Amino acid sequence: MNKLSLHYIAGLIDADGSFSISLSDRRYKGNALTVNPIINLRQLEKYREVLELVQETLGAGRIYKHVDKMLTWQTTNQAETIRVAKKLYPYLHIKKDICRRFIDILMEWNGKKYNKYSSRNKHQLARPIELIEKMMDVAINLNAGQQTKTAYEHKRARVRKLKERIHQFYQTNSKI
Repeated sequence: MNKLSLHYIAGLIDADGSFSISLSDRRYKGNALTVNPIINLRQLEKYREVLELVQETLGAGRIYKHVDKMLTWQTTNQAETIRVAKKLYPYLHIKKDICRRFIDILMEWNGKKYNKYSSRNKHQLARPIELIEKMMDVAINLNAGQQTKTAYEHKRARVRKLKERIHQFYQTNSKI
């Protein structure tokens, strides 16, 4: 198979792809915020070869099959996601601003000053509450104009509850 140009892949992402950040708190990790950034591209099953070429060209991601005769190529971890976003950024048009915000928050989140584990939990990186709130705000608003109102409100409600739990955790642990 021939590899695709980055211009072509960026065009596919502009049209049928997305950048998203999924957040969750993992109680077994001491309420640490788990950040899962993803770049994905969804196509009809008959275009599997295009997704395979995207995967081969970028050297990243996996292809998942859905029940509705659709396939999704998506990145699988933070390092890979950041690498792919940086590679595609110069070639994007429609989603260039979204990609820039995506890269910026992930670079700040993974910055060297936060690569020290907290003393309370070896899985929880010591990050200030302001950065956690910033990550949550970017995760909510990254694709705000491209989601249905219902999906956007649902995501805001989930993150609001998550924010409350994180704040409660920080307040409880700051008293110790």
